[in-house]
Order: sequence, then structure tokens, then C-alpha cells
Amino acid sequence: MFKFKKDSLTKDTHTYPIFKFFKGDSLLEIGFDNRERLDLRFVQRF
Repeated sequence: MFKFKKDSLTKDTHTYPIFKFFKGDSLLEIGFDNRERLDLRFVQRF
């Protein structure tokens, strides 16, 4: 999956791949943008 991010101050746009991992009610998203910054998100549903 790809993620699209836009910076409203500098008008820069970034598109980078992310990986999603599901297990039960948990979701983990991992991605790296073109500046090699880590984008990490964890969601736990209840």
C-alpha cells in the first residue's frame, strides 16, 4: 500500500510505501518516506 503526505507549509508532497500487519484486533503500519524517516503506527481496537 502507498501513503500520500502533503506538507501545507512548504507545499511538498511525499509518496511512500507502507506495510500493514493485522492480528486479531491489532494493526501495525510501518513505512519509510523518501527522506528515510520512519512512519510507525499501532492501533488496538476493543
